[in-house]
Amino acid sequence: RLKIERFFWEAHGVEWQVVTELDIPRVFARNVELLHNYQDISDRVSIPATDVENLARLLTKVVDGSTAPLRDITRQCDRTLNLTAGTSLAVALHLIAIRRWKIDMNSEIHAGRRLMLLGVDKVLEGEN
Repeated sequence: RLKIERFFWEAHGVEWQVVTELDIPRVFARNVELLHNYQDISDRVSIPATDVENLARLLTKVVDGSTAPLRDITRQCDRTLNLTAGTSLAVALHLIAIRRWKIDMNSEIHAGRRLMLLGVDKVLEGEN
């Protein structure tokens, strides 16, 4: 069966490989599993989309310029902006999940540690 699939995809010019759990680093797989739940956050946050975008810009500025753990930054944002606890963390994870924040996916995403941004969506780099 796998040979048939390989021939099919090769005939369509698509590179085809068999990938197993042995080929994917565990940390990478755990990060993907975590972020999968944050592709869509409409059921996780109770603020309008425009506010999510404004929060995303603020978080980008703060996270990019801080050595503080992500948990501390997001808690402070929630308190300062009077948001439901966890809103800012959900937005931060959403930004990673939809690739507006680029990070090293081979390093564990852990809210208790600093989040190193390797790249940022150009829209988020603008002024608030």
